[in-house]
Order: sequence, then C-alpha cells, then structure tokens
Amino acid sequence: VAVDQDSGSLTILIIGYTAIAIGVIIAGIDVSKVFLAERALASAADAAAIDAAQGVDTGEVYDGPDLHCGAALPLDPQRASAMARESIEQRSPDLSHTFTQLEQPQTSVTGTTVTVAMRGEVEVPFGHLLSWLGIARNGGTVTVRDTAHASSPVTGSTAACEDHR
Repeated sequence: VAVDQDSGSLTILIIGYTAIAIGVIIAGIDVSKVFLAERALASAADAAAIDAAQGVDTGEVYDGPDLHCGAALPLDPQRASAMARESIEQRSPDLSHTFTQLEQPQTSVTGTTVTVAMRGEVEVPFGHLLSWLGIARNGGTVTVRDTAHASSPVTGSTAACEDHR
C-alpha cells in the first residue's frame, strides 16, 4: 500500500492558514471597534468645542471698550467649560454604549479659540488577547483621545459692518 507523504503537510498548511484567518478576523473586529470609538469621541469633542465657543463673555461684550463690528467675541473660560461639559452630558447616553469610562472634557480658551480635549476607555471584544501583545491594557481596554478647536462667533456680518460706517 502506497502512502501519500504530502497529506500530512497539507493538513498542517490548512491549520496554519485557518489560524491566520482567525487572527485577521479577531484583529479586524477589535480595530473596527476602536475606529468607531475614535469617530464617536471626535464627534462629541467637535460638538463640545462648537458649544463651548458660544460661551461668550457677556460682561466684556457690554462693558468692553475694544469690541468693534466684525471682531470675534471674547470668550469666558468658565462659561465655555460649563457649556462643553453640558454638551457631553447630553450625549452621554450614546457615548456610554461605546466607552467603559469617559473623562470630563478638558477645556481651554486662548484668545477667541476654545480647545476641548477628551479621553475615553473602550473595551474591545478580544482585548485580553491584545493585552498579551501590549496593545490593550489588562482589562482589555484601549485608550482613545481626541482634541477639537472652535472659534467664537463674530459680531455682525460684513454687510452689517458696512451699514454702520
């Protein structure tokens, strides 16, 4: 009886390709989860920055001598920060489905620009496997960060400024 010597090699080859395919599927699932979390965090940070840019310093607007038509409105750092937090709180039910932990937005105002930085933890389905590779933390979580910027609104339009001159 003749025995085919290649049949054992073919079995090992099929097992190897199957293991590679499973690894690619697992990595694809985890990468997709992190990518979608990054998009959700970026969207929330953008919305928070836009809302925070509405935190105009009303005292400076009404009492400030330097405000003129067409100039950006001054921002109140405390009001901008509160508006960013409120924006994230409104989105928290949707964000809680994606993030196991979401830190409060860190807001800073420089001139007429507000910056909102956010950080969240995402649990990935196969995170325990990724933690062996050093990609995820011990609990199978990945940290996601995003920063968004927005400028304060401008007083009056170009046409309105020309009407007042």
